[in-house]
Amino acid sequence: MIPSFTGQRVTTVSLDYMVRFFTDAGWQFDLEGDVELHPADDKPVHVDKDGPGTPMPQILESIRGQEIRDIQISARGDLDIALETVRVVTRGNRNYEAWQVYGPQGEIIVGGPGDTLTSWGPRRN
Repeated sequence: MIPSFTGQRVTTVSLDYMVRFFTDAGWQFDLEGDVELHPADDKPVHVDKDGPGTPMPQILESIRGQEIRDIQISARGDLDIALETVRVVTRGNRNYEAWQVYGPQGEIIVGGPGDTLTSWGPRRN
């Protein structure tokens, strides 16, 4: 089950071998698959994830502080995150995990190979 992320704000964003961002409610998004940013009034921007020192596109930097409006997962395993001014889309992959989401209480949601969706948690003490 996918929880509602509506109203959470992106607090930090980084780029290395993946796009990673955190929300003010303590959720972590790791986007390892092909990531595209879709601004409302412009062409999509593909994010290169070549490792340390990869320049962060301005549009990716601009998601910091934006509120999540909606999250959809397609039948193919694509993760589509609608923010205030841009959509962040990570394509599912037939061969590897394309994205993971980690919650503040140990929740884990994984967009796995071949459009599988797996989730765990929250953890119980």
